Amino acid sequence: MTFIAFLDAVDKITVLVDKEIKTIGDFKLASGHSSTILKVCEKIEEHGWFKYILSLDTILDMTKDVYLINGDYSTLLYSGSFVRDDRFDIYYGYDGPLGVYYNKEYSIFRIWSPVAREIKLELYNLKGDISVYNVPHIKRGLHEIKVMGNLDRFKYRYRVRVLEEFKVITDPYGIASDANGNYSYVVDKNKFRKFTFTKPNFDGKYTNSIIYEVSVRDLTSKFNIPNKMQFSALTEKLVTSHGKSTCLDYIAKLGVTHVQFMPIFDFYGISDKNPERYYNWGYNPIQYFVPKGAYSSNPDDPYARINELINMVDYCHAYGLLANMDVVFNHVNDIAKFPFDALCPGYFYRTENGYITNVSGCGNDLATERMMCSRFIVDNLIYMTETYHFSGYRFDLMGLLDVNTMQEVSRRLRNINPKIMLYGEGWDMPNALPDHDRPHSRNHRQIPDYAFFNDRFRDYMKGSQWHMSQGFIANGGHNDSDLFNYLTGSCNNFLFQNPGQSINYIECHDNYTVYDYLKKIMPKAKEFDIYESCKLGLALVILSFGVPFIHSGQEFLRTKNGVENSYNSPDSINAIDWERKDSYYSLVQYTRDLILLRKKYKIFRCDNPVEIRRRSFFLADRSTRDTFVYRLIDDECDLIIIIKTNRKEKYDIKQNDLKLIFDSNSLTFEDVKRVTLREKGLYILRKEH
Repeated sequence: MTFIAFLDAVDKITVLVDKEIKTIGDFKLASGHSSTILKVCEKIEEHGWFKYILSLDTILDMTKDVYLINGDYSTLLYSGSFVRDDRFDIYYGYDGPLGVYYNKEYSIFRIWSPVAREIKLELYNLKGDISVYNVPHIKRGLHEIKVMGNLDRFKYRYRVRVLEEFKVITDPYGIASDANGNYSYVVDKNKFRKFTFTKPNFDGKYTNSIIYEVSVRDLTSKFNIPNKMQFSALTEKLVTSHGKSTCLDYIAKLGVTHVQFMPIFDFYGISDKNPERYYNWGYNPIQYFVPKGAYSSNPDDPYARINELINMVDYCHAYGLLANMDVVFNHVNDIAKFPFDALCPGYFYRTENGYITNVSGCGNDLATERMMCSRFIVDNLIYMTETYHFSGYRFDLMGLLDVNTMQEVSRRLRNINPKIMLYGEGWDMPNALPDHDRPHSRNHRQIPDYAFFNDRFRDYMKGSQWHMSQGFIANGGHNDSDLFNYLTGSCNNFLFQNPGQSINYIECHDNYTVYDYLKKIMPKAKEFDIYESCKLGLALVILSFGVPFIHSGQEFLRTKNGVENSYNSPDSINAIDWERKDSYYSLVQYTRDLILLRKKYKIFRCDNPVEIRRRSFFLADRSTRDTFVYRLIDDECDLIIIIKTNRKEKYDIKQNDLKLIFDSNSLTFEDVKRVTLREKGLYILRKEH
């Protein structure tokens, strides 16, 4: 028969009692040798039971076994929805250290759970012998124990009892692991590899950056080397069959500033021991502080993955590249296996009407607005920044997080690196939070330090995948005002405060590559027409005001053989085909030339909306239906940009004081008296002041 009690607010207990049970006298709350009589505020009849609402006038310590008693019936008090009470964080939030503190004489283990009745530490020595320790509650949910001795390389995990049964978990703050995340490890940070190369200069102005998105696995999966698909493979100088550069060497020569790595934290979907069996992008977090074991030479060595990731980032710096990391704080892979719910059930995830929400589409949504979840995110990013020297973070489904957390992330990370890059997917995804608390792109004024993927730029230039439409580069037509706004930073009351908030892209790991998309929507188009459209798209991404974003291989027409969502497709679909780079080498050189132009002329990197209004002009009198012309005023010259969207209409230029510096294919420097432009593409003319 039902007799069960829940702590549903810090001052309220809900009791469900089967109608067949006759309650006798008062409800008592008992813990240890003490008991308290509780007042019944309300009695409600529901279906087969009575619901009693009891009031509390004291803050309970839920780390002790607390029982509710009535006559011959008693029940352990369950931690109910009080964990979502607005006052919960006030009474139980903790801001001290968590995880493991190590030195050679002793280690301190700290873990947070204000509702765990018991926590035990399983500690395994180097021989595999186990010792089990009770981890006492200290205060405000902190459980802590000091274990004497040198525990370097000892593996550990926790047993946590919130109700009657123990659950075994790894440490959510664990920084080292065995293969496939069965145990956390104690490690000595002094044994972490030291960085040897100086981090490249970057002034922190987002529009001075060019982001290049890569997957550790995809870059080397086609090479026949023992360490392919691993961090260490990116420290080697690998070449194509023609002896041409690849990987970091090639990316550096392209001229980009930042390499954005798709998830490299420990994620579900690829076995650390048998990584080639399955493929996964990695947006399934299982250990946030731990690098992915499949990307290391020895996933059972707790130091290998750490030092090899440090080494990979160090090599980025050696090549003049800064490393950004893709992070996923909108959901975890599996609530049942992730430690959060074992430590504090119902706290770390958003709910609606008592059910876990699933706006992310991944089974759960992290409640980032709650203190300890927000703190976890901030702590993780601080650790990754200090340990691995990441220079920026791309936030997956950023619109599902919360404004306060994003503001705190910016504040704390800029104390470490004032020039750090912060940006993400600012989609407006309706969820349990009020709209003004969501960090989507329409709330960009609340988080001015963040940039947003500009999906409107993407859809306008390439076409909308959701409507399978043809965009500007695919002869889909244009509106002069909209096009000019996209080309000049999507600011000045258009989308953002300034161009630094606009990540300009037409391709990323998600959805079709541009090449595949154009092949799909223009099935009768000739290969050269697809080539010209992709080529124009690259020019618009690189030379539009804002932050250019290039997907790896986009500059040599990367294809995934028409697969739209390749998150778990095999390597044959996702691998970078470096031989294709050699086949489209002229397009690669074209991309380099465009990047050189962007770096040479400051106007392309302008991030001041007032200056943009003063220095950029649409030239309606020189434009036609198929040719768009605008003028930019740089410090020493004017630039006339001509965008031709087809080869049918020729465009004549008759002017003595112009030089053609980009001819839709490459850099040039020709005096122009009379020239006729025929090819589809982007042209640049220079006029001295």
